[in-house]
Amino acid sequence: MSFRGISQSLPSYVRRVCRRLVQYHDKILSGSARISSSVYKKGMLDASRSSKISRLKKENIPASSQQISEQDIGNQGRYFLSCTKTGILITQGDILPKEGNKLLDDVRYIFRDCGKLANNFEVSPQLRDLLYVPYWRPRDSSPCLLPGVQLVSEACGRVPR
Repeated sequence: MSFRGISQSLPSYVRRVCRRLVQYHDKILSGSARISSSVYKKGMLDASRSSKISRLKKENIPASSQQISEQDIGNQGRYFLSCTKTGILITQGDILPKEGNKLLDDVRYIFRDCGKLANNFEVSPQLRDLLYVPYWRPRDSSPCLLPGVQLVSEACGRVPR
């Protein structure tokens, strides 16, 4: 999941969405929440527009969607959360490291009952740990004229290794 927003309200928004993600499946399974018919319509519309689904399967979507119960959806959501093994919290902008660590503790607490996921949230890794190391040598002309070169190299065109 990825969230963008203003640093003052973003942590509370992330906590709220994560809580709802964890709790909604139980509400569906207990019968205290219902899935709107617009969700089914949106799913059928998205599936009918998909280029990855064959024409024959697209024709069967309306009949298949009538057979899906709310219990099936709740069980599938619970299964998804139990199969998810890890998460990475990356914060940037004017969120302080202390605020990021507090958010990490809160997210760990929210996902505490989700099997393997609760203990496997990683603390904000450095961006260089997630990206590949670029290796580039200019052949001719000035490398400073190429778009984006300032992001991967020093001013003279060398790439740190």
